[in-house]
Amino acid sequence: MPAGRPTIFSQEVADEFCNRVIGGRSVQSVCEDEDMPASTTIYRWRQENAEFRDKLAQAREERLESYAARMIALGDRVINEDGFDPQRCNAAVNAIDKAARLQAPKQRIEMTGKDGGAIETKDISDRDLAKAVAALMAKGLKSGGD
Repeated sequence: MPAGRPTIFSQEVADEFCNRVIGGRSVQSVCEDEDMPASTTIYRWRQENAEFRDKLAQAREERLESYAARMIALGDRVINEDGFDPQRCNAAVNAIDKAARLQAPKQRIEMTGKDGGAIETKDISDRDLAKAVAALMAKGLKSGGD
């Protein structure tokens, strides 16, 4: 009877998983492989194992380099090969670029107010807001801005 999909952390499986991500595949795509853990397992490993979390983040960054190399290779083919359709190349590059942007690690920025406290807000009337906008516009016109 074949063993099931891996659920207990294994460095060997984690390394292979990350190598597949580096090769240009999404985490979900790799999780669909029979010899790889399910996505719930990968997300659990990422939460519980800092080394795996860092390695997966690095793999995702390296995947972007893989995408860039593919786009450059397509561009080179357009330049160097007779009969290679530039419109098809453009469509392929756009698809790769979109995939890269969708799969890029999300940047999280925490914003705080003075001394790390809450950000303070202040209600302002429409009239006061209009005055402030007019003042900024006048200032921009005086300094030569559009």
